[in-house]
Parts: sequence; C-alpha cells; structure tokens
Amino acid sequence: MRRKSALQIIRRSDIDKQLKDMWEREESAQRQSRLMAESELSATNKKIEQLMDRIVAADSASVVKAYEEHIKNLELKKAELSEMTKNSKQDSKPFEELYRTGLEFLKNPIKLWDSGNPDEQRTFLKVAFSEPLKYCRKGGYRTAITSCLIKLFGGFSTPNKVLVEPRGIEPLTSTMPLLRSPS
Repeated sequence: MRRKSALQIIRRSDIDKQLKDMWEREESAQRQSRLMAESELSATNKKIEQLMDRIVAADSASVVKAYEEHIKNLELKKAELSEMTKNSKQDSKPFEELYRTGLEFLKNPIKLWDSGNPDEQRTFLKVAFSEPLKYCRKGGYRTAITSCLIKLFGGFSTPNKVLVEPRGIEPLTSTMPLLRSPS
C-alpha cells in the first residue's frame, strides 16, 4: 500500500486560507503596534508640555538644564514614534493583489513559463530550481536540483502517480518453450 504524503492530504484551498489568515494576523499586529505608538506619542507630547511649563517656572539654571536634557531625549523618542506611525499608516495593498502572482504560481507553475514573458520565465527558473541550470556541450542540460518550494508542492501536481512494478508491465514469458506448461 502506498503511503500518502502529508502534502497530498492538504488541499490548495487550505493553503490559500492559511496564508490569508497569516496575512490578517500580521496586519492586526501592525495595527496594534501603530495604535500603541500613537498613544505613546501622545503621552510623550504631554510630558514635553509639562516639562516646558516647569522650565518657565524654574529659577535654578541647573534645574532648567536638566529639564532641557530630558526634553531633548523625549524629542528624540517623539521623532522615532512619529516615524513609526507614519510608516505604518501607509495603506498596504490587499492580500489578493499582492500575492496573486505567487499563489497562481503555486497553483500552476508551468503557466508562468508558458506566458512567453522573459521576466516571468526568469522568475520561474529562480523559484523552480535552487541553483542555475547546468549545461554540458555534449550532453545538453544536466539534471537540475529543484527548489524546496517545488518539492513541497510537488505532491499536488500528480497525486495519482505510481511507479511501474519491478517486473514491468509486459506479460510474463519464458524464453525456453520446453519449460512452459501445456495449455
């Protein structure tokens, strides 16, 4: 009995769903991170305002200098936080738009090659093989080493494949007619 690989059990739609779930979790984590940075930015602004008020009320030059140093550190932190929120506010494209080509490749890799577009064909070669194809003048292309991605999804392409049994597919015959049983 032939053992099914784990990949043959998983369906493509399950993989698409898992990738989309991972994408949504990552988007959610980024949203949370942005919200935390925004609230921290607001708190930092309040601290700076409070320290400015204290500087105005302070009489000692050493106290004013200490407040100014603290404000300088808070301004650096504020710049960091505002950069973080600015970068995270950039709207990311939807999952389907960004990964459409990649998922299409995983579903049917040969489509990318058959497109006739040289850039897509180069992409196919880079993804399909873990190293450049080797060519021998006398023998042509050598056996290529397929990438992990192709090995991973290889079980989907031909799930019903089986090898020919060691004795072959031809009927058994004897080369010595005298040894055959009479029929």
